[in-house]
Amino acid sequence: MCIRDRPDGAPEPSKSSCVMVADPFGPGDRCRYLAKTPMSFNEIERAWLSESPRAMCDVIRSHPGESFYAAAFHLFYSDHSQILAPALAINSESFAATHHDQESAWKTRWAPPERNWPVLDDACDAMKPIYARLTDAMAAASEADWDDLIASHDQVMANICRQLTAQIHDKVGQFHDLNLTDCFVVAVLEGQRDAEDYNAMVRASIEPHRLANLDGILFQ
Repeated sequence: MCIRDRPDGAPEPSKSSCVMVADPFGPGDRCRYLAKTPMSFNEIERAWLSESPRAMCDVIRSHPGESFYAAAFHLFYSDHSQILAPALAINSESFAATHHDQESAWKTRWAPPERNWPVLDDACDAMKPIYARLTDAMAAASEADWDDLIASHDQVMANICRQLTAQIHDKVGQFHDLNLTDCFVVAVLEGQRDAEDYNAMVRASIEPHRLANLDGILFQ
C-alpha cells in the first residue's frame, strides 16, 4: 500500500499543498521549475493511464458478481521535499456501507480508505519509480516551486480521472468488455483536505453532468 512508504515521522502536508484546481484540462507542465528539467507531467499522465486500467480491470474481472460504481485517487502526499504516488481505490455496491450509532448514520460510499479495495498495489507500485524521479528533479526547488508542482499535479490527476471515466463509458482499451454502471466515475476523493479543497478536486475530476447524478459525494 502506498501509505506504508511515507517516512516515519513525516510531517503532515502543509496547507499550501491543498491548492484549488482551476483548469483540469490545461497543459500538464505548469510547474515552471519542472519545465527546466528532463522530467515531465506528460510521462506521469501516460503512466497512470496505462497502469490504472490494468489494476482496476484485474479487480473487476476477478469479482464478476460485484457491481462496481467508482474508483478514486486519494492519499496524496508532499512535504515540499518529496512527492509520493497517490493511492488508487475501487469499490462495489456490496461494500458501500451505512454505519449507525446512537445519534446519527453515515455512509462510507465516497470514503476510499473504507473501501474493500482501498489501495490497488499494482498500480501504486508501478508508479513509485516515476514519482521518485519527480522528487529527484525537484531537489533544488524552493517552497514556491513545490507549490507550483503540487498545483500542477492536482490538475493532471483531475484530468486523468476524466479521461479514465470517458474510457470506461466508451468501452475502449482495457475496458472494452466491461459492463459497468452508467454512473461509474473515477475521481479524486482526498479526505485529508478541508471541505473547500476536497470539493474543488471532486468538481475538477468529474464532469458536471456526471457529478449531478452522484448523491452525497460533495461536502455540504
